[in-house]
Amino acid sequence: MITTSEVVTSDAITPGFVAFVVAILLAIAVVGALAMYYVATRPSLLDRVRELAGVGGHE
Repeated sequence: MITTSEVVTSDAITPGFVAFVVAILLAIAVVGALAMYYVATRPSLLDRVRELAGVGGHE
């Protein structure tokens, strides 16, 4: 078994790491927002994605 004291360290979180995590989260948010926008404004695009994924859409 691993104890908490073996896993938790006192290493500080560097500003570079914080910037990296924030950049990744912002990228995910922007891509998600764009995907929702495109799905809402272009229904035909969602149908094409479903066809490419092989998901049964309109039969």
